[in-house]
Amino acid sequence: VGVEVRGKDGESVLCGGEYLEFELLSLPSDAAKQSHLAVASGPVRVNPETKQREFMRIDLGRCLRQIVADVIDDPKHKGQKLCRQRWWICVRVLRLVCSANSLSCAALDEVGVAPLEWVLCILDERAAPRIAAAASTGTNEPSIDELAKFIDGGAKKAKPKKKPSAGARVIEVDAVGEKSGTEDVGVSDVPAMPRIASSRGAIRPAPPPGWSRTVDLAPSLIDAWRDLAGCDVRHVAESTGFVHFAVSRDEERKCREVTPSSYVLAFPRVAPGQRYQSALLTIKLVDDKFLEELGGARACRTPGQGDKASDSESLLFELFSKQDESVDMTPLRFTAGPVRINAETGQRESMRLDLGSCVHWATPDIVDGTLGGRQQRLLRQRWSVSLETLKLVCVANELDCSGLESKNGPPLEWV
Repeated sequence: VGVEVRGKDGESVLCGGEYLEFELLSLPSDAAKQSHLAVASGPVRVNPETKQREFMRIDLGRCLRQIVADVIDDPKHKGQKLCRQRWWICVRVLRLVCSANSLSCAALDEVGVAPLEWVLCILDERAAPRIAAAASTGTNEPSIDELAKFIDGGAKKAKPKKKPSAGARVIEVDAVGEKSGTEDVGVSDVPAMPRIASSRGAIRPAPPPGWSRTVDLAPSLIDAWRDLAGCDVRHVAESTGFVHFAVSRDEERKCREVTPSSYVLAFPRVAPGQRYQSALLTIKLVDDKFLEELGGARACRTPGQGDKASDSESLLFELFSKQDESVDMTPLRFTAGPVRINAETGQRESMRLDLGSCVHWATPDIVDGTLGGRQQRLLRQRWSVSLETLKLVCVANELDCSGLESKNGPPLEWV
């Protein structure tokens, strides 16, 4: 459909007609953690020297129709959802690859001949770096005859050297380190105010406290989320950085509150032309009844509590992104931990913990929202962590969490 490819002999083919459709179904809670698909495919052939059957692994580039992701109803389980990813390969591309490599494709038109055998790899470790490199440099994808050179055991291209990212960050945070004697906890410094690195260019003003890492995100990408957030979003962070928030007790309203309640996250953009794409992360407190209405499991409890904490609260994280951009987003890998003071250095540190089954993922869904003054379709991903889990982590590490119950206690800070 409008995609032209050219073979070794100069033959030009316009993709059209019949397509092979591939459909990958997964649970929404698992889809959020999956790696980005890097599809490679190729025909099976017989090696004339070894007489063994072997296959060609080819990155089809632009001959592979765009991977489309959506959320559908599970036809076999009422009330459940499935994440569906689909992509297409034109039958004419199969013919062209076979003719370029002197392979018979008569089975596509005749009866009684050997079938045309192909293999498919949906997460090719070789294709992923090439896709990312092509996107970052803006180069065109190779033609089908060039792609056919990527054969197992064939001529190999030298690996491209990693280029330093354009433009150094002005605001820096301390590098992540490992604390001695603690293998499952990553420790990263969280200074009260970020350091300003020396630079020959103009120095930008330091951001407000709580910014984990600054990014060169266009103001329009931040302001577009104002209507959905219900306020001006002043906090921005990279998706691979740290989101800093505090939970405290408001005695006047007789409830707990989270500050800040919203962040704009910058995800690296795969497509050329723009470095980042933005998404909105909101953090709020909800009770267990709300979580049960979402279809999620009841929050994790400390041993011996049973149902005594049935009215307790959980932190609910909601990530909103444009539906057409959600396919290119980095898969979520959620870690969290409290902020503490290092007794030896006096610095503020954060514990990076994999909370495992204490994080409950809800089914992603598509919602309507106002973005930049216009109604758009948004992908919403939600997960929750019980406050009881936060308390348990603090107690296990001898940290003060009295701020959750009294205004006289310090706020519970987490990243």
